[in-house]
Amino acid sequence: MSYQSDDVSNDTVDSYSAQHLDNSSVQEANFLDDGGSAAQQSHSEINSIDPYALKEVVQRIRGAEEPETDLEFCYSDSESCQEELSQFYSYFEQEEVLSCKGAFLSVASSRLSGPTVNWCQLSASQKKDMVQFLLDNLDNANRPKRIRALQALLYVAQGCWGETCSQEELRIRAKTNCFRLLAIGVLPFLCEHLSRVAEHDAYEMLSDSQDKLEDDQYGYNEPTFQSNPETRCCLDVLYHLVEECRRVEEGEGEFEIENRQRLYQELADPMTGEENLATLLFSMLLRFCNGSAPSLPVKKVLLLLWKVILTSLGGTEELDKKKRAAREGVGLVGHFDESRLAVPLPDFILQPRDPDELAREGSRVRPNEDGPQLMPKIRRTEMEAFLEMVQSRFVGFKCGPAALGGELLGDLPEAIHDSLKVLEQHLYIPLSELQIEREKYLQLIPPLSPNLFPKVTTPYSKQQLDLCRLAPSFPSPTELLYEQLLPQLPQFMIALLKVLLAATPTKNKTESLNIYIDVCPSESQVNAMSNIERRRVELDVHRYTEVVVKGVSSILFLLLKHFKLNHVYQFEFVCHHLVFANCIPLILKFFNQNLLQFIYSKSFINSLEYPACLLYPPKLEEELELGDGDEIEEGEGNYLSWRNMFSCINLLRVLQKLTKWKPSRTMVLVAFKSAQILKKVLKIRHPLIQAYALKLLKMQTRYLGRNWRRNNMKIMSSIYQSVRHHLHDDWAYGNDLNARPCDFQSLEMSLKQECDQFNHWHYGLGNPSLQNIEDSTPDEFVAADTNPVSVLAEAKTEYDEGFLENWEKWVKEEVVTAGPTSRWDNLLSY
Repeated sequence: MSYQSDDVSNDTVDSYSAQHLDNSSVQEANFLDDGGSAAQQSHSEINSIDPYALKEVVQRIRGAEEPETDLEFCYSDSESCQEELSQFYSYFEQEEVLSCKGAFLSVASSRLSGPTVNWCQLSASQKKDMVQFLLDNLDNANRPKRIRALQALLYVAQGCWGETCSQEELRIRAKTNCFRLLAIGVLPFLCEHLSRVAEHDAYEMLSDSQDKLEDDQYGYNEPTFQSNPETRCCLDVLYHLVEECRRVEEGEGEFEIENRQRLYQELADPMTGEENLATLLFSMLLRFCNGSAPSLPVKKVLLLLWKVILTSLGGTEELDKKKRAAREGVGLVGHFDESRLAVPLPDFILQPRDPDELAREGSRVRPNEDGPQLMPKIRRTEMEAFLEMVQSRFVGFKCGPAALGGELLGDLPEAIHDSLKVLEQHLYIPLSELQIEREKYLQLIPPLSPNLFPKVTTPYSKQQLDLCRLAPSFPSPTELLYEQLLPQLPQFMIALLKVLLAATPTKNKTESLNIYIDVCPSESQVNAMSNIERRRVELDVHRYTEVVVKGVSSILFLLLKHFKLNHVYQFEFVCHHLVFANCIPLILKFFNQNLLQFIYSKSFINSLEYPACLLYPPKLEEELELGDGDEIEEGEGNYLSWRNMFSCINLLRVLQKLTKWKPSRTMVLVAFKSAQILKKVLKIRHPLIQAYALKLLKMQTRYLGRNWRRNNMKIMSSIYQSVRHHLHDDWAYGNDLNARPCDFQSLEMSLKQECDQFNHWHYGLGNPSLQNIEDSTPDEFVAADTNPVSVLAEAKTEYDEGFLENWEKWVKEEVVTAGPTSRWDNLLSY
């Protein structure tokens, strides 16, 4: 199904008479229905054709040109464990991975007796002693010994591939070894070691190559693949531990379950000072973008950060369970699941009518139709606006939102009562609305009486608002992560967008980051390469870029989803900084490419993928002759890239979350002409991609004008079919009041002010004395401070230079030498 501007939707064919169809279509329809004799019918007979039959004919005619087959893609949190591990390694580091076996054998032979040492032949106590010996070597001052110990640990975490014969056996041994390492306590040691070496790895490289620095006239050595061996190897071991142990499989015992819970706890708890692993990885990414650590492997940092967030906070299934539990906890019903069928409308709305009469009127109602797949919604503000409108029209005054509960509706017509009943059935109260109301309630609490419930205009009770409070005594992993990221959260978001910009295929990249340190060799190595090896490097760069986009999109999506569930102002605070960092035009720039070629790209070589490159000899020449990632033609039968489809869906969902219910940000979409870009996205035949693209188009239809809506009727019809409806929403025709231009800066600044108040209130950001009053238990009456020392110490009065120079003279004349009868006593006599 192609979305061309001059096409008309199949669903709108029955709303038009047969006069609007061209003669060829009518003749084809008559030939199919009546065996070719209908071509001689008159104009009146043509009008009597069943519109449903016309729709089927048009579908048959267009079927040959527009195949209705969707892409076979199943969206999930991540790919299989083998695919995720293979994408973590680049082809250029194959020799380094192969050297891990030699490092393990050298360390094991020095520690244990015997010419050859196999990990599988060691007892449990010997394995534990071997791991402890490797951990002790991480504190060695000799850098080659530290690197050799890390490579030996990596060899064990990989499953000791030198002792296996198949990938299935290697997969089982790797999972067993990772759980064993986790039980010994390797994760905290590796996190502390990573925090030490991340900042000094590049400097140690510079000190080791002092001769090159002296030859460089600028005194700077460009970072290369050999600049960060210790950091890269430490990230490899951590990634194997997290990726292998986070996946739940059938038939697991208590050992695996207990250690997985230990993994969750260790990822959430602070390990290095006051920061956990996620905050440490964000800090490393920030140093890379600032230029202070240009040799850090950014792809490995991003993938490990994504898996840490996914493991500690949870994926989409965990998010859905948490959302249901949070709504039920505050007394909200109606989850409005995406797969839930619509509730039929009442009988007084849908009266039985003659089908022929409906066809003549052009109605869209079909016999035996079940209705839309998504249940429509309505917000409380929309119901209040509707009630105020009918009250001012029929009664002459406004009763306020109190009438929504059934009061003060006696003078309104019965049809209004029925309409309100329908609206109440589809009323959806988001959890964010209660959280916003609670923040308004907290700001009105008197400081000396926190238990006093103020008179706030809210439809919710104090008990219901108290249920959605943040619990500082038992913080969730999301709350801990936000609290640790908050001081530098704007810089972290900018760093993510900088990496995404560097991986986006744009023409002008004068100031972009160099993210290809792990895949680009030095000039001397490039000159010595053959054509096949150069092609391998080029393919590896394409693969590297796709994996980086996948990691950044996953991190942004998970952070927005979890922060919104935890508290809406945390979500809005992140969104505000993303918007002001030009995240919306950056995502649109990403989609402004050949997306079909992007999702069908085959940027990989089977023989160089992990762990095939370790177990089987590579066939580089044959692979490069069979697959050319840049010359793949679009069409059926091509390889569908899972990670590229995953990245497109994540970026669309991020863009939709940034602009949902934000008219000012929707105008940014209109200003950057996103409608043309989203029409290209609709060419990807996948329902999830098309659904979010249609949601983004629905937001801006009222701003695009009548001509655009008339020329894109197929898109309008697809929005009716695929996107959830909001009652009283005038997106299809565009209300002038809602389509007026808005002040982008004022709306964003007001939202930022609310987020800053939330951060000051709950976290004391900028003022440590500010804290949440509800979390403290002050007395109702606090005694005044009468100590002059403490009062003067807290005073922040600024004195001019004249007072500071003459204050001693003033004290001597007015206080010391004035005596008991000073002029101050004379003032009391007046």
